[in-house]
Amino acid sequence: MQTVSVRFFPGLAKKMKNEKIYRDVFDHIKKAENIAIIFHRSPDGDCTGSAFAFYYALKKLKKRPVILSPEPLPFNCAFLDRGKVVRSAVGEGERFDLTIVLDLSEPKRIMRGIELPKRDIFGFVINIDHHITGSGVGDLIIQEPDAAATAEIVYRILKTNAIEIDREIAEAVYTAIITDTGGFRYSNTTSETFAIASELLNCGISSWEISREIYESEPKARILLLSKALSTLSFEKEDKIAYMKLTLDVIRNTGATDDMTDQFVNYARSIKGVEVGLLFREVSGGKVKVSIRSKDDIDVASFALRFGGGGHRNAAGIVLQENIDESVNKIISALKEYIK
Repeated sequence: MQTVSVRFFPGLAKKMKNEKIYRDVFDHIKKAENIAIIFHRSPDGDCTGSAFAFYYALKKLKKRPVILSPEPLPFNCAFLDRGKVVRSAVGEGERFDLTIVLDLSEPKRIMRGIELPKRDIFGFVINIDHHITGSGVGDLIIQEPDAAATAEIVYRILKTNAIEIDREIAEAVYTAIITDTGGFRYSNTTSETFAIASELLNCGISSWEISREIYESEPKARILLLSKALSTLSFEKEDKIAYMKLTLDVIRNTGATDDMTDQFVNYARSIKGVEVGLLFREVSGGKVKVSIRSKDDIDVASFALRFGGGGHRNAAGIVLQENIDESVNKIISALKEYIK
């Protein structure tokens, strides 16, 4: 098994190294016919947009790509699946020559029903990711933590291999980038992010139309759920920590779905004086998902690793097998010590 990881190469050396790996990706694509595209549990805008960008690029190459997602797409990115091409499972007897894994920060975040070790089903595995922690899954791993979104890496790969960026690909990449940068507000936004966005806009997409789908088509249930989350808002450590919590009963009673909690944690972080915001959310199986967002130099990815989680410096997550009150006590107590 050959595993190659790309990360932190300076200047020209990085560019040359990356371009070689990007071409290696397409060498494998050229040899394949049936290609699976998968991503992580609780899919977000970045993995969804990245998947559709690759899907349309592979269609141009006359390949037979399939996007597999046993879980529903995020409500605000479902518009990308106009052709209803996303499938929930591998077909009986189906085999893939190649599988592309996108935006996977931890091995345990692979979706249920996707058994990558079964090479007779999924073939050679390429992993493209921008998390600092990384999952280590795959035969060819491209891990670039300097990228604002996995879609930036996808864009670089397509451009290096002379794939025309048409409207469909541009829309998918743009969706991924603006969701993972919070509309270009987060610290992961770079000059390259804006340069790519500018090129995408020149492909004929409408920033307003995409933003309307993502930010201004809110389901009523999501707003009702947000009001419930905000009603639990609590503070610790002289208001440097702010957190909210949601039980399964509350989520169900509002008619909301799990994906509708996306970005709720940012309301806690957005408060003046708060350094770390958290959302504790009950999920099925007696587990609690903890979303963590920080400001400035507080590395919540390192903090999350202590509890088996991971992510980015300012955005990370943890899954605990405890009830919600125990989870709050454990994480908040540790965090108070961590940000001394």
